[in-house]
Amino acid sequence: MKAVITGGGTGGHVYPALEVGHAIVTEGFEIHYFGSQRGHEVRACRKADIPFQGFPSEPLYSLKSLRGLRAAANL
Repeated sequence: MKAVITGGGTGGHVYPALEVGHAIVTEGFEIHYFGSQRGHEVRACRKADIPFQGFPSEPLYSLKSLRGLRAAANL
């Protein structure tokens, strides 16, 4: 079976997601991580030897600003 793992931006999201990934690998799953090209996940997946598919992203600060609306539209 195959599974996709995701979670990103900070180590507080990336490393728990990787731990879940490692746990399901022991159950016979093949995992692949999807995440931001700009976050911690790129290096963490490389170090953990986990396949990684990156995509462009930016923080979603607030929908009350032009910057926030642009980030939401890009998402």
